[in-house]
Amino acid sequence: MDLLRLVFVNLLIGLVGLLVGCGSGWSDGKILHVGNGAEPSGFDPNIVTGVPEYRIVNALFEGLVSKDPTTLRPVPAAAERWDINEDGTVYVFHLQQQGQWSDGQPVRASDFVYSYRRMLTPDFGAQFAYLLFDIKNAEAFNNGERTDFAEVGVKALDEKRLQVTLENPNPFLLDLISHYAWFPVPEHVVEAHGGMLEINSRWTKPGNLVGNGPFALNRWRINSRTEVLRSASYWDAAEVKLDGIHFHAVKAAETEERMFRSGQLHITGGLPLGKIPVYRERKDPALVLHPLVGTYYYRFNTTKPPLDDARVRRALSMAVDRKAIVEKVTGAGETPAFHFAPAAHPDFKPPIIFKTDVAAAKKLLAEAGFPDGNDFPNFAILYNTSEAHREIAEAVGDMWKRSLGIDVTFLNMDWKAYLEAINDKNYDMCRAGWVADLLDPKVFLELWTDGHSMNRTGWHTEAYDALIARSSREPELAARLKILEEAERLLMTEMPVMPLYHYTSKYLKDPRVTGYDANLIEYHPWKGVDIKNDDVTPERQK
Repeated sequence: MDLLRLVFVNLLIGLVGLLVGCGSGWSDGKILHVGNGAEPSGFDPNIVTGVPEYRIVNALFEGLVSKDPTTLRPVPAAAERWDINEDGTVYVFHLQQQGQWSDGQPVRASDFVYSYRRMLTPDFGAQFAYLLFDIKNAEAFNNGERTDFAEVGVKALDEKRLQVTLENPNPFLLDLISHYAWFPVPEHVVEAHGGMLEINSRWTKPGNLVGNGPFALNRWRINSRTEVLRSASYWDAAEVKLDGIHFHAVKAAETEERMFRSGQLHITGGLPLGKIPVYRERKDPALVLHPLVGTYYYRFNTTKPPLDDARVRRALSMAVDRKAIVEKVTGAGETPAFHFAPAAHPDFKPPIIFKTDVAAAKKLLAEAGFPDGNDFPNFAILYNTSEAHREIAEAVGDMWKRSLGIDVTFLNMDWKAYLEAINDKNYDMCRAGWVADLLDPKVFLELWTDGHSMNRTGWHTEAYDALIARSSREPELAARLKILEEAERLLMTEMPVMPLYHYTSKYLKDPRVTGYDANLIEYHPWKGVDIKNDDVTPERQK
């Protein structure tokens, strides 16, 4: 009797294991553990905007074009190839013949048309809709000037051919298309869960989410981790190295660093500033430091006095010793920022029109009515939860106190509350960062045009908007970059944003991890990432 019971139990366990295996398609063998910072707000590529979401969305979905992580040149992805007309205004993308959603349905050109219509529909309110404005009539449709989407330059020629017509030639278009704002969403699934304009749709929940990327959503443990497993229906599944990825929501860099040292993470999302010298001194092979095309900066809420005065904004900026910040606070090889757009493109020469100059800052402040900081109202620096953001804010506040006699307070919020406060302009000054998806300075400078979804400063001028518009119409690259240099000069004269430094990537990576190599825009397609040996789950991870 006991033997029969044992046989029955073993058969039952085997059956359950078989069912689980059929459900996911893969075992829990080669799992990469990644520190992902804040808890993601969601996985809808038409909605999300943050880095914690970006990492996961890039595993679940795939756009027409990807980038080679070594050269950063465009490579085929959901599109196997493309044709471009002579003047560079019409692209025809030929989709992968084997392209499928994770539920087995084919990926169609109409899915891309549906996604772009969703992104551009004004009532949907997609913050990254502007990234599609190179498409003919896309901006006019998004701002309500045109109401018939048939006039927008996207068209499904047939099930596997997508035509995109541009307003003007853009030499960076293929680079731009790799951004997740251009990713498709499955029309048949979105419509089954509330429709195109449903913001908090159930379609992105575990069990419902259908993507076309190398991985499929398996589990979302709120405030713990998001688990994705290799997708059996992905067109290039044979090239996917990992069985899955666990994205761990860990707010504190200190916690991530401890998890890495204890073997719970293969890659961290960052590194505590105080730990960088330790890892550098011992030449630890896990330490990754490399230049990144991005800017750490502060936004001014220019609708609030006295920050509505450009003289005050310039004074505050000129009183900050950026060299001291990168040497004594951040300490990872960052460079002081005296212009907003990094000089990533070799032909872009951003003008330097200000420097650290406390005497000049005091003079500007006095002209604005606050000699020696007298009667200057207290204001707060808002930052999302991070020890590094706190240390930087306190260093800046101390400089203003000592140099200008100005007091500042500090306001910490978690990621979601921080985003809400910024969107509502419910702040005085807030920290922010912007990292390029392509080596075009326009992706930094267009943020501050009137009505731009990222421009939450309250500042705009017709002159600045005109410069950015001119740059979009200019077909010659050299002339285009000169226009953008002029825009940079105007931006730093008005100073609605205060650049502090240009980024360096800093994180820890297990030396066993391959295919996750340093590049200027921190672009890492997950399907190329691998873990060298088979013992990828140490005993301490279990």
